[in-house]
Amino acid sequence: MERVADHYALPSIHLGMEVARLEQEGKLVFTGQLPEPEAEKAKVGGPMVFSSDGVHPHLKTGHPLYFEAIVRSMPLIERVPASVSRSLPPPLDGNNWEGAGLVPFHALERSAGWKKLADQGPQAAIDQAKKGGEFWMADKPGEAISFRFKGTLFGLYGLQGPDACQFQVSVDDRPRSPPPCSMPGARRDAIGSGLDASRHPARRRTPRAHRNSQGAADKAAILAQRQETIRDPEEFNRTVLYVGDFMVLGTLVEG
Repeated sequence: MERVADHYALPSIHLGMEVARLEQEGKLVFTGQLPEPEAEKAKVGGPMVFSSDGVHPHLKTGHPLYFEAIVRSMPLIERVPASVSRSLPPPLDGNNWEGAGLVPFHALERSAGWKKLADQGPQAAIDQAKKGGEFWMADKPGEAISFRFKGTLFGLYGLQGPDACQFQVSVDDRPRSPPPCSMPGARRDAIGSGLDASRHPARRRTPRAHRNSQGAADKAAILAQRQETIRDPEEFNRTVLYVGDFMVLGTLVEG
């Protein structure tokens, strides 16, 4: 990140200096659990606990340190005259994503069996709808999406869960099949990448009820890789594809 800031002549704030100083003085423990309740800490005293995993600061301890660093730094940044003009240098990385954009699902060509999720379906889809986004689902074999774009990469924002299915994708008539995922939540998949900048047709399909070109998804085997087991078979029996926005590094084209 500092390389990026230096290249584009951007100011930056180092948030870790105070954290390091407090740790060196024995006033801060970098990794640990917060005392529960907070009143217990006041009774016993001791150093501040900064984070639980060595990465993400605790809201009650680490975040205030970061906030105070920003407050101290802003007056220095504000001293730079607003009238200073400079030209934008060449990109630090020629393969950057400045041309990336999101294409809403409803703007794509699709088969008739897709259903828009609003106040039903997985909670993540409902939450997305409340934010003004949208998710669509397909649970029958052969449902498809297709579009053409000029660019180098495309991907999707979708949902993963126990009822997730395998799905088929073709780019320039070449098959690509991302694996299913059985963990709840959102997923972002970059499906086509490293493409040339010519036209690229892409088509997504749900698999047949029992098998697609790779056969039926063995969800028990997928879970076993994470030392987990299927507790509710009914929850895993469905095969559904949930899709929201598509990301395109490039532009959609007609035809």
